[in-house]
Amino acid sequence: MAGLPEGMELLDLLRDAGLVADDHYQRAIHEAQRSGDRMEEVLIRIRALGETALLGVLAKRYKTQFVGTDKLARATPDARTLEAIPRHLVDSLKVFPLHYRRRTQTLSCASFDLERRDVANQLRVATGIRVVKFFVARPLAVQAMIAKHYAQDPKPLQHLLQLRRSEPAPTIDVDKDLADFASG
Repeated sequence: MAGLPEGMELLDLLRDAGLVADDHYQRAIHEAQRSGDRMEEVLIRIRALGETALLGVLAKRYKTQFVGTDKLARATPDARTLEAIPRHLVDSLKVFPLHYRRRTQTLSCASFDLERRDVANQLRVATGIRVVKFFVARPLAVQAMIAKHYAQDPKPLQHLLQLRRSEPAPTIDVDKDLADFASG
């Protein structure tokens, strides 16, 4: 049997908060081990949580905001923003630059790996940007936006948007159902 899949902490937190049922918990572990996908994507694929609900949970946990796939897909960062972070850096840090404010030297990025506290520092050191702000986003959405804007390949984003149409509607009220989650 393979080791524990990436994102087990998230799955455990969701189960402990009563947001993922035991059957979905076991299925998510099996599917993540089988596919090698991140737990966020597995939870959405097996319909344990919809994208909006999952991103709402993560945003609350990390005390930030989230950007859903549909809204992220409409983002059109200018050339200066894209040039602020070279391709090798967006790939290694798993971030997508959304907006750069030159006057305040503030870069806003979408990311799915907000557990890594070193990412903002690495971005500051590598680019000379003073402030980095993050929005939590779905892993496949961040990767698709990188492909679209850095490799001029719109296909991953088009495919993801097609998948989004078949995903379940939100099933939880993030503010109501997660009062204790953020403190966990």
